[in-house]
Amino acid sequence: MKTTYYLLILCLLFLTMDVSCKKMASSTTDINKEHQKLAELGRIMHISFPSSARLLDYKHIHGMDNVILLKIEILREDIRELINSSLFSDKVLRGPEDNPIPQISIIGPHWWKVKSVKKWKSGQVRLPDAKYLNILIDLDRQDKTNVYLEWFET
Repeated sequence: MKTTYYLLILCLLFLTMDVSCKKMASSTTDINKEHQKLAELGRIMHISFPSSARLLDYKHIHGMDNVILLKIEILREDIRELINSSLFSDKVLRGPEDNPIPQISIIGPHWWKVKSVKKWKSGQVRLPDAKYLNILIDLDRQDKTNVYLEWFET
């Protein structure tokens, strides 16, 4: 009886460890896929993302002129690093006080919530091969910052 009890406990322990390990491996795989996707999108958009960047969502709209909508979250202190690692580094980003209409599409998927942003900086840069990149940096939060990027062909 005691042996059966110990074997049952041992089996439950191994089962619990197996499930925990699979969850950890799955989350590591998800993080790696997220970093790979950010690197891929960064190459297209000519921008490097800081290590704190977290992919919130993206959509690639295929058509005569392709469009990519990307939403990331970064730490507030990494905004300067993001700007400096892009073609926005020598551009003036404008806020609602000097440009009430941000340089980014207002319409998008359900997660594209640029209309709800009250305090922001935005701008546009021309990329090689008649492509453009719009940025809107959501400054409503103090700790983390949502960044909306819109890449498109003309």
